[in-house]
Amino acid sequence: VRELSGEDAMGPWATSLSGAELDAACARIAAGIDVAGMGNLSPYVFGDRTARLLGQEPVGLPDFAGYAAGLR
Repeated sequence: VRELSGEDAMGPWATSLSGAELDAACARIAAGIDVAGMGNLSPYVFGDRTARLLGQEPVGLPDFAGYAAGLR
């Protein structure tokens, strides 16, 4: 979306983290780079709150951290 329509068209989840919080999320996601399987990836994309809702193990990430980290 950013490349086609610019940052104004992006959802708030894409820019919800910044500074030290984004640095910490990127480090946590990088530490889990070897995690495999869709059942294990949701916490890294959607954060701990969604992980709990799905019955998955939280990994220490805020909501939608994977989106912000992926756009870094």
